[in-house]
Amino acid sequence: PTNADAWSHLGCELGRQGKSDEAVTALREAIRLKPTLAGAHSALGVALQGNGKVPEAQEAFREAIRLDPQDAESHSYLGVILAYQGKLEEAIALHHEAIRLQPQSAIAYSNLGFVLMQCGRLDEAAAACREAIRLDPNSAEAHANLGNGLQDQGKPRDAIAAFREAIRIRPSLVSVYGKLGILLELQGELEEATTVFREGIRRQPNDGYAYANLGNVLQLQGNVIDAVAACREAVRLQPDNPKAHFVLGLSLTQTGDFVNALNAMHKGRELSLQNPRWRQPSAEWIADLEKLVKLDNEFKEVVDGTKTSLTASNRAQLAEFAAMHKHRPEIAVKWYQQAFAEEPKLAENVRIPHRYNAACTALLTATGKGKGVDKLEDAERARLKHQALVWLWGDLPGWKKLSESIEPEQLSQLVRALEHWREDADLISLRDDKKVQQLPAEDQELCRKLWADHAELVKCLQEKRSPAK
Repeated sequence: PTNADAWSHLGCELGRQGKSDEAVTALREAIRLKPTLAGAHSALGVALQGNGKVPEAQEAFREAIRLDPQDAESHSYLGVILAYQGKLEEAIALHHEAIRLQPQSAIAYSNLGFVLMQCGRLDEAAAACREAIRLDPNSAEAHANLGNGLQDQGKPRDAIAAFREAIRIRPSLVSVYGKLGILLELQGELEEATTVFREGIRRQPNDGYAYANLGNVLQLQGNVIDAVAACREAVRLQPDNPKAHFVLGLSLTQTGDFVNALNAMHKGRELSLQNPRWRQPSAEWIADLEKLVKLDNEFKEVVDGTKTSLTASNRAQLAEFAAMHKHRPEIAVKWYQQAFAEEPKLAENVRIPHRYNAACTALLTATGKGKGVDKLEDAERARLKHQALVWLWGDLPGWKKLSESIEPEQLSQLVRALEHWREDADLISLRDDKKVQQLPAEDQELCRKLWADHAELVKCLQEKRSPAK
């Protein structure tokens, strides 16, 4: 118990295991027993920095350098702190001094790479990190810093590989899990991102940012119940994190709890305005949610009969709301039909895709997707599919007419909109050959003609967009 070196070794090992608090205790005991133990001061600086106690860490590194001016690692670690403080040139000088003292120091090269990134010298930063990895292939920090640089260079796949290697070498390097998870999310690898975020939380349960990231990737997958739970935990742990409130708002929107979603969005915006680096379009999100709250109130009033006076345009808006947010496609179809009967021009304006949305909604109802549609009779399902065909058929002349009145450079937008018909999952029952064969004979023929005319129109627009030379 009185062996300072033993306490120092224990503190270093606890630090490697990610047990920063215990490491600090052990290293302070080593220093109490032997105040001139430079290595203990240096290791204490690392542990304190890991705990976010930067001023104390800076003091520990300076004391380590005072006791041992040849301590390359302490020079390098102090350089990292100064970089965070914006003292970039001083930080670079410290890292170069560390490399002069110890040319084979992977840590010094890795930290130099980190600071060079802060200066925007990305190629030099990547080169320094790669030199660190050459000197020590098992340096988790070097791989992590390389990942940061590659991400800044716009090389997400390479950055992902570097981050993976960092946590393979040292699974306790918790700062990497969030960066890796976000990159995977941006690449569309949502399930893997979820796994990474969960592992980061397992290793650091009090990280509110990790819970916010998890909530976001869960709501993107439609798992809104777990997303809401994750975001509420994020808010509890870090109530001043705007992302937690924003993602909570997005998740609550998907559950239909628009009022609480709006409250969360307002709180997120209030916090984000205090951070000039925040760039999310929160004002637009709030405006959209205010519309949803209004539509939700109108929906309830129309359904319970307390509101009977509606314009055709308002009824079409409510129909879209009923299908998308209340999951009541059977109500939506009825309201679309009423709106089109009252004002046919609503259906004819393909720029606002009411008729296309109505067709999709009719097909969702016919295939039993949504509340209250599982008990429909076969005849009603067939009628809805026929109605969808009629609505889609009615859109084609509108698209052709629109193509004749716009500038040539706008044709690409029309082509993309029409090509979406071939990709939209809502139309699968009219695209899949086996499903089409289940339609009545006249609807099978109508369906084949619809897609033939659709293909001809797309081809015509493509040729018009790119005329032969």
